[in-house]
Amino acid sequence: MKTNPQAEEFIDLFWARRDPTPGTAANEFKDEFDERVAFADTNYQTKKGGTRGAMTDMGRVYITLGRPREADTHVGGGEGSCMEGNGISQLGGRKQFNYERPAEVGLNGPVVFIENIRGEFKIDTQKGGAMG
Repeated sequence: MKTNPQAEEFIDLFWARRDPTPGTAANEFKDEFDERVAFADTNYQTKKGGTRGAMTDMGRVYITLGRPREADTHVGGGEGSCMEGNGISQLGGRKQFNYERPAEVGLNGPVVFIENIRGEFKIDTQKGGAMG
């Protein structure tokens, strides 16, 4: 696509092909997508660095797979802490999304996120079966 009108035509066609009720004013698929993006932006924005929620690993999983049945949070520093040198550094937090029927959305279990040193939750590719 070389022009803005070509890009706009592509975008319109993209959403039209995904509309579950063509011929009606609403496109429920696009509406659901927009709602998920807004939720991710509100709830998964990084505290440090201000990365938009929809661009974080947690946000991308939420947008792609929808609301999990359950979201567990475990605070770092407990069992399995990683103490380094002066004891200041420790293992960060852990979050987990559990889906009702994981195989139906392409998972083999929960989606696990671990907190890195910058306070961002990243997919744990060793524990989670999504987007890895």
